[in-house]
Order: sequence, then structure tokens, then C-alpha cells
Amino acid sequence: MIHAVILVGGSGTRFWPLSREKMPKQLLRILGDRSMLAITVDRALAMVPENRIWAVTTVSQAGLIKRELDSRGFEGVRVIEEPAGRNTAPAIGLAAMRILREDADGILAVMPADHHIQQPGSFVDILRSGEMLADKGYLVTLGIKPMRAETGYGYLCKGSRLDAPDMGDSSLAAYRVARFTEKPDEKTAEAYLHSGQYFWNSGIFMWRADRFVEAMKRFLPAHYEGLMEIDGLGVPPADPGRMQEIYAGFQPISVDYGIMEHAGRVAMIPADVGWSDVGSWASLREILDKDADGNVLVGDVLALECRDSIVYGRDRLVAVLGLEGLVVVDTPDALLICREDQS
Repeated sequence: MIHAVILVGGSGTRFWPLSREKMPKQLLRILGDRSMLAITVDRALAMVPENRIWAVTTVSQAGLIKRELDSRGFEGVRVIEEPAGRNTAPAIGLAAMRILREDADGILAVMPADHHIQQPGSFVDILRSGEMLADKGYLVTLGIKPMRAETGYGYLCKGSRLDAPDMGDSSLAAYRVARFTEKPDEKTAEAYLHSGQYFWNSGIFMWRADRFVEAMKRFLPAHYEGLMEIDGLGVPPADPGRMQEIYAGFQPISVDYGIMEHAGRVAMIPADVGWSDVGSWASLREILDKDADGNVLVGDVLALECRDSIVYGRDRLVAVLGLEGLVVVDTPDALLICREDQS
């Protein structure tokens, strides 16, 4: 069975002043009247029931996350609490071991809580194809065709196409990943864009829980040993202090660096689903509607003779005149004004 693992970590500092320590990015309602977490849970519910959705967060944010889930009627979503954030590899490992307790054949669909998917139906179809590959032992990632020479994303180099038997009756194509490349300089990103062989690394994955634990044992043995001990403490842990001590000793490392770059059986499915990581205020230009002058206006905003600007103001009227290429974000206690290219 598929289990949706939603990574609900981080603070989204690039969305200051709206995002704060007590209001992390995944709880923001910047894309509509629901939080990004609630939208992600809805997306997962198109594929699995609530009791197979797991939200992984830190102890410091767990209360906020639980209140948000309960307020939206998602009481069946299970929350896994990390003592501290140690990047994605330990977070996914903790979820994989928890799921293995209940489902020895479980397949994880791992997704961040703060991404935007414009075509959720196509997204679920792609994950169904990923399920077939994961069941055959592949570590699967979704690749996004680059739209620009982006220097802030990791890249996947497309290898040979996988044979039809691996994909079952799916009409989608899948490829081996020839290599992972971290954030390139501008010249290299331009070359990647024009080559047609490189894709953005979306940070969305699928794999069997047991296969992931095996890969962690091989490539991150210290993390594996620590997580095995934590798993032995039970749920909830019989010794929370020991769990905290083990976690404090983990090297923070992403699943890309720690496992995917070293594993041999890695597959990529190109995903044309209108993806965005919603990484900064500037990213709203790709997601939200623009007026005839290229402005993105959210809330009670009056914009006169403005071009290519982003203005956010929900709590009171924000009037702007003659702006070009600026971001203005108004909150009750803080105001941000900056060039969009510095947001």
C-alpha cells in the first residue's frame, strides 16, 4: 500500500515578514484561503486514506501542525515528531521505520508540505506510475523540465529510458538517473537548460520502505543505527531523553546527498504538473494571476501606474503608486519593501 509522507519542516524565512517562527511557511495561506499544508493533504487524499498520511515535523512545530490538521478536519493524519530538524534523510528514515511496523510492503510517496502543484490529477497519475517502479525496487524521483536557467535548484541528468516491463501499462516514460548535480552557476545552468537532458530535482520521491531502510543502512550507517535504536524505544518512545540524545548526534543531511547520489537503482519520471517550490515572494509570479501590467496583487491593494510588482496586504488597504519590479508585503507589525530580484 502507498503511504503519503508529508515533510512539514523548516520555517520559510524567505517569506518574512508573513512567515515567522510561530507561523512557518507551510501554514501560510498565500495561495488561497487554505494553508499550504491543507492543500498538500487534500492532494494526498486523492491517492490514500487519511490513516495512511504521515506528517513529519519537529517537536517545536508539532502543536501548530496538529492544530492546523484538526481545524481542517484531518484528525486521521498521523504526526511523527522529530526532536530536532536534521534535514530530510533522518526525517524520511524515521517515517520509513514507523511505517514498516504496520506495513512490511509499504511504499512511501514523499512530498514537501510547501510545494504548489497546478495539476493535481496528473500528479496522482504520475505517482501511480512511480508506485510500479518503487515496487520493483527503484528509488524514484520526479523531475521537472526546467523553464529557466535556475541556479537555486539541484538538477537530475536523464539517463537511458527504462524498459516497458518496469512501467507496466503506464503511458508515461521513465529514465535512469545518470547523475545528480547540485546548484550550478549561471553558465552551467544555461547549458543544462539548452541540453534537454537535465531536469530540476523536485524533492518528491517514491520507494518501498524496506528498500529505503536498506539504502540508509548502506550509505548512512550511523543514521541507520540511531534510527534502529529509536524504533526499539517504541511509540511513543519509552525514553524520550534517549531519543533526543540520538537525534542530536545525527549529521544534518538531505536524502539527495546522503542516499540518492550514491544509490544505483534510481529512476526519474518527468512530471509536467505545474510544479513550484514556492521558494520566495518572487515565485508567486509563476503561480498567481497577474493584472494587465504584470502585477500580482493579494488582499486589499490599490495599485496605480505600477508594473511587474508583487503587493501583499490582507489586513488593511495598501496603496502603491508608480512601482516597478518591487515586492511590498504588509503585516500588522512589519513591512517589507524590496526589489523582486532580491526577495
